[in-house]
Amino acid sequence: MPRGRGARFSILAHTRRKSAFTLIEIIVVLAISAVIFSFTLGVGVDFYQSQALISERDTLLSLLRSARVNAMDNINQSDHGISVGTTTYVVFEGSSYASRNTEFDQGFPHSPGVVFSGPGEIVFAALEGTPNVSGTVSISNARGRSDIAINSEGRISW
Repeated sequence: MPRGRGARFSILAHTRRKSAFTLIEIIVVLAISAVIFSFTLGVGVDFYQSQALISERDTLLSLLRSARVNAMDNINQSDHGISVGTTTYVVFEGSSYASRNTEFDQGFPHSPGVVFSGPGEIVFAALEGTPNVSGTVSISNARGRSDIAINSEGRISW
């Protein structure tokens, strides 16, 4: 049976109809994509918050250790400390934040989502490295809490 022009056209038309997606298929794919996206977004936010807390803890530990080392090294024959402000940590030189030498201030911003609790100022004595206060400094965010302990001899641990 010979094929004519009409037969070829109907085969092409039939092929075109099969290659299109139906509305139901598109809705199913969009629904699956939305579920995957929402799950990934939730995991991503949790991961970001936990990493922000770890980063903030590490920054505060580093600044506390730096102030203590500067005091023990007797840099400028002075005590050294750290003050926690509303938006920054300030590493300073002097027996208190109020009587510090402002020329040597070093400011470091802290994360806006992290809440600090504990003494607002910790000063380490020159040569000895003993702090003016001992106890626990806590930082927290929506994901959790991290504590930093400072003992009366100046040991800093978490």
